[in-house]
Amino acid sequence: MLKIAVLAKEVPDSDIVDAMSFTGRLQVDSGTMDIRRDGIVVGMNSYDAQAVEAAMRLRDAGVECTIRVLSVGGVSAETTMFRRAFALGADEGYHLVDSNFAGADSAGTARVLAAAIRHLGGADLVLCGRQGTDYDQGVVGPTVAALLGMPFISVAKDVQIVSPGVARVVRVTPEGEETVDAELPAVVTVSSELGKPRYPTSMATMAARRKKAVTLSSADIGLNGARIRASAESVRRVKVAIPQHVGACQFLEGDSAAEVAAQLAQALRKDGVI
Repeated sequence: MLKIAVLAKEVPDSDIVDAMSFTGRLQVDSGTMDIRRDGIVVGMNSYDAQAVEAAMRLRDAGVECTIRVLSVGGVSAETTMFRRAFALGADEGYHLVDSNFAGADSAGTARVLAAAIRHLGGADLVLCGRQGTDYDQGVVGPTVAALLGMPFISVAKDVQIVSPGVARVVRVTPEGEETVDAELPAVVTVSSELGKPRYPTSMATMAARRKKAVTLSSADIGLNGARIRASAESVRRVKVAIPQHVGACQFLEGDSAAEVAAQLAQALRKDGVI
């Protein structure tokens, strides 16, 4: 039985954030230097949903596996993110919640996840999104791999088990696709090129309401919570800036389509677009 751990994160809905930013309603908390989430729906990071999909495709291909979803923090993860994970097909969920985890940076979050994986008896394959859609850092996956001493493969569009103990991963690179074989256990980050995750059926959604994630603290997973807190306190977010959206509309007039097209080309050249 292949043990698959999917690392997931709760993030603000990027479409709502973009809309609020465009209309000037997005604000930053001056104390925490984080985006104020009033009126913003939160849910599973879209790349992490694709990691769950990658795990489900392995099961569809006949791989006998247990799919566990792990997430650090997030006040509403129990009712939103894990519910979606269960609806997509996850077998187990583990919500890592502790006051010591508040404000943890990427390294601290990776330490918590690595400790939780060890506590649960390890994993043959660790899947996660290539990055979070909130800060776009992409640090947690490779850090977990380093902490667990596992091979790391990034930006995957396909993951298959080709033989016992060997995963074949198709990576997306600027030069094209690259196929690599990795001995398990290994950590793989999944990219959007995998394709859209499946849409859960109504029956799966209803069944997900009856499932609950297991809550684990730092003490439960044998982790020194004070060390994680100290690590978080050593990193200070100095500034978060919301980009200013400036737009202008210009109507072009002419006696013919060719004349209007010529004006458009001239304007685009002036702006350096062409």
